[in-house]
Amino acid sequence: MMKNSLLLTRALRPVLQAGPRRTLATEAGPSHRIVASVILQRNPSILPEATPFEKLYHSYKEELDRRASAPFAAEFYFKKGSIGEKEWQARQKVYAARAKEGWQTVLSEEPIAETTSESVGPSVTEADQKQDVKSLDRALAESLYLLVKKPRTEHAWQFPQGGMVPDEKLHQAARRELGEECGQDMDVWFVGRGPVGHYTYPYPKEHAKKIEAEMAKVFFLRAYIFAGQVKVNKKEVTDFAWLKKDEIPKYVSREYWAAVKDLL
Repeated sequence: MMKNSLLLTRALRPVLQAGPRRTLATEAGPSHRIVASVILQRNPSILPEATPFEKLYHSYKEELDRRASAPFAAEFYFKKGSIGEKEWQARQKVYAARAKEGWQTVLSEEPIAETTSESVGPSVTEADQKQDVKSLDRALAESLYLLVKKPRTEHAWQFPQGGMVPDEKLHQAARRELGEECGQDMDVWFVGRGPVGHYTYPYPKEHAKKIEAEMAKVFFLRAYIFAGQVKVNKKEVTDFAWLKKDEIPKYVSREYWAAVKDLL
């Protein structure tokens, strides 16, 4: 941890020493522009489906608890006609069938369903079926990350990012750029004011001439979205997508993915 902190401090030192344009240049190397980027994440909203081993374990554990519990009338636990009572009656039929053959068969059979389809919502949504990568209602059991598309051929897809302005701190630049590129209709929480990683890449030639810098030195800050949706400005950003981690490599360059994959 101490070693990583020292490396990050050394990487940030040019940011503190940079001039008003936040552009660094040396006689021996190319000029760099300091860029703030936001890794915006939507957390899972449902639990992932249990593995077959997990289902068997919970089924076996539940049976042991059931056998050790004191017997009470069903009316003590369940309201007549409720979903809970229906589930209990279905389980009793399975228990009765298993009891005839011996309870050791519990490990070799399918686990008893914990809930019915009436008591839980669907894990596969309409957005999943349509493969709508702009919707936040997809992949509910996994994290999603926001990627935006810039109007250029190289390094087009990336996390929201932009250069710093005079007298601006890194976290301020990250929040400002996110609002400028993706709109003000998102409820976003930034984890901290310091970056979680950085990455350097060369600017496309046409873009390098405009900003008078050959390389971009990108510092990533982490944030989470609680509500709202992206509204791109159609100037700096032309498109966006909410992607799972394994979908990101299809959009970004190999070098970019190598730099960010361990930050997710």
